[in-house]
Parts: sequence; C-alpha cells; structure tokens
Amino acid sequence: MKGVAPAAALALSLAACAGPSLDAFNDRGGVVSYHIVNSSTADVLAVAERYCAGIGRKAKLGTPAMGMTSMNVSFECVE
Repeated sequence: MKGVAPAAALALSLAACAGPSLDAFNDRGGVVSYHIVNSSTADVLAVAERYCAGIGRKAKLGTPAMGMTSMNVSFECVE
C-alpha cells in the first residue's frame, strides 16, 4: 500500500500530457479515458502500464466503454 501514493502521483503527472488520462485508480487498477481520434490502444495501454509499473505489476486492459465525451477502459494491475 505504501507504493500507491508515489505511483498515483507519477501516474497523474504522466496523464497531464495530451492523450489518454488516468481518471480513477486504486491498488488493483483503474480507468483510463481517451478520445478515439487522438489516441490508440497502445497509448491507453502505455498509461495503464506506467501506473501498474509504479506498484510492481503489469496492466491488463478491459473492454472499452463509451463515456459522455470520451471512451473509457478499465484495467487491472496483475502480477
């Protein structure tokens, strides 16, 4: 649990760049929002991978879902 705060700070700073953004997260995974026109699946996976790497895990993407103004995809941080 100690690594979650630094990982969250890193993830939020990385998400501040244009492209996919980390919207919600915890020690098990989170949700990445993105616009289909501006981002690819590889971009979304990169955001999730950076977050999970901060807590010593790898990301596994879920199924994308349509949000109000963007697409959202959940991810799990797995061993």
